Amino acid sequence: NYRMAYWGMRGRCQTCDVEDRAISFYPPNSVTGTNIDPKVEGGRTLKTDNYNGVLNPGGTGDVVQFAGCPGPKERQNMRSTFQYWGCRNGDVGGLEFVTL
Repeated sequence: NYRMAYWGMRGRCQTCDVEDRAISFYPPNSVTGTNIDPKVEGGRTLKTDNYNGVLNPGGTGDVVQFAGCPGPKERQNMRSTFQYWGCRNGDVGGLEFVTL
């Protein structure tokens, strides 16, 4: 499997009339480096109580931003690992993806 980073500038959501490919940002715990809820069986449930804006890839050259929008004859071939990187209230953050 290949690993890739979806990354962008952290900030607020755009208004609904503007097209963007931003995703919600849940920064990892600064001590453990993870954002997975250990109380949930299977361990792949994201903690959502630490929401910190969105990651907007616009203008970054990030190509992973288009992976969530496969064309009519294309198949999805990657998924998120729920492993975020970046600091709370920082300027830049990211989310790891792996190929299927």
